[in-house]
Amino acid sequence: MTLFNQKLLKLYQEENIFENSICLSCRKTRDFQNDDYYPLGFWHIGKFYSHERIKILFAGKPHRGTPYDKIIRGKNFTVAKAENVAKNLFFNVSWPYWSYTKEILKKIFHTDEKGAWERLAFMNVIKCTVPQNSSKDNTPGFLKNFCLREFGIFWKELKLLKPTHTILYLGKLYDAYITNETIETFLKSNKIEEITSENYYIHIGKKKCWWWYRIIYLSTREKIHFLRICHP
Repeated sequence: MTLFNQKLLKLYQEENIFENSICLSCRKTRDFQNDDYYPLGFWHIGKFYSHERIKILFAGKPHRGTPYDKIIRGKNFTVAKAENVAKNLFFNVSWPYWSYTKEILKKIFHTDEKGAWERLAFMNVIKCTVPQNSSKDNTPGFLKNFCLREFGIFWKELKLLKPTHTILYLGKLYDAYITNETIETFLKSNKIEEITSENYYIHIGKKKCWWWYRIIYLSTREKIHFLRICHP
C-alpha cells in the first residue's frame, strides 16, 4: 500500500464518509431500488505517482453496480476498495474508459502498461454507486449536489494528492457542480484562469469532444491544469 493510499483511507475516516450528516441526508433522498451500495474510495494510486514531475489524476462518473474488493467499516465511516477490480479492468478489458487512460499515460511517460499502472491516479467524482442496469448516465442531481457541492470529498482528495493535471471524464452533465465557485470553496484557490469555456469542443476523429480547460492556481508555486472532457 502506497503512502497516498494510506492518507486517502485516513481522509475517508476523518471525513466520516457514508456516515456523516451530509451522506446520511443523501442516503435518505435516494430512491434507487437496491440498497446494496457503498462509496467507492479510489480505484488506484500508483507507487510512482508521487515521484513524477507531472502528476496526472483521472476522475470519472459514478460506478455502476458493486465492483468492490472489500468493504471497510469503521466506527463512523464505511468505504469500499476496488483496486483488484481496477487492475483487471486496466490490463484485461478493452473499454475506452480504461484503454484510453492507459494509452495517455504510456505516451506521456514513454512507458509500457506496467509503467502506466504505477503512475496512475484514478477515482470517481461521485462516490456512491448507481444502478447497473443502465447504459446511460442517469445520476440524479441530488447525488451530484450532495457529493460535489456539499460534502466535496473529491476536492478534498485533490488537495491531498496534489495533481499537476486533472482530467475529468464527465461530459457536460456535471458542469453545474464543478463551477469556479465550488472549486474556490473547497480548494481556496488564488485564481482560476479560463483557457476555454464549458461550451468549447474539439473533434477527435469523428467524435465531438467537450473541452473545458481551466488552470487552478492554488499558490504562487502550485497549480492544477484542470480539464473536463467527454466520457470515452
